[in-house]
Amino acid sequence: MTRQGLANALQKLQLHPGETAALWAVFEVETAGITQGFGFRADKRPQVLFERHKFRAYTNGRFDSVAPDLSGSQGGYGRLSEQ
Repeated sequence: MTRQGLANALQKLQLHPGETAALWAVFEVETAGITQGFGFRADKRPQVLFERHKFRAYTNGRFDSVAPDLSGSQGGYGRLSEQ
């Protein structure tokens, strides 16, 4: 992440420059052991993991039967390269 990219992220999230550490902590925690550099894969694409159990909770499970790959229980997400 560049300085400008970080500044843009802070602005978009309506955070103050003094809250940079909080945003950086999220990068580190959410990508620990997963990526090649704080939120980004080796090929420079951002690491984004869709958590279907969260989607299920937010939609009260109404998509479970029609889209179990998007709305279901936690775990079994497959290899990182498939996510």
